[in-house]
Amino acid sequence: MRADRASVLTRITALYVDKVAAKILEPYGLSLAQYKIVGYLYLEPNGTVTTKELEDYFQMSHSTSVELLNTLEKNGFIKREKTNKSKRSKVIFLTDKSKKMKKKIDAAGEKIEKEFTKRLTEKESKQYIKLSRKILDMKEGED
Repeated sequence: MRADRASVLTRITALYVDKVAAKILEPYGLSLAQYKIVGYLYLEPNGTVTTKELEDYFQMSHSTSVELLNTLEKNGFIKREKTNKSKRSKVIFLTDKSKKMKKKIDAAGEKIEKEFTKRLTEKESKQYIKLSRKILDMKEGED
């Protein structure tokens, strides 16, 4: 196995981002995965996002989403309520705590990105984003 394969480099990159993010997000009581969920919820009208939607968007299992959401709820970042449509389906709301922390959490995200890309020029950073999007846009089974 070559250490410079794209899959290996991608995994190493992900581990590096996790390490950087952990230090930056620790004061806010958020993991990187929790931060991503809260960030997604900031972009949607309060009470319109379901657990299933988060699972689909982040490509995570139901058990993973439940664990993350339980922790976010326990720590006061979100609340969940059953919908009228289904007794099993729940919508997720940001709490006042999350809403008040938005600027700080946004700033933490910018700090993570700045730290992650500090060795790249602006052109390289844009190229990295472009290539990552291209990879993520590939359909399963495409060559």
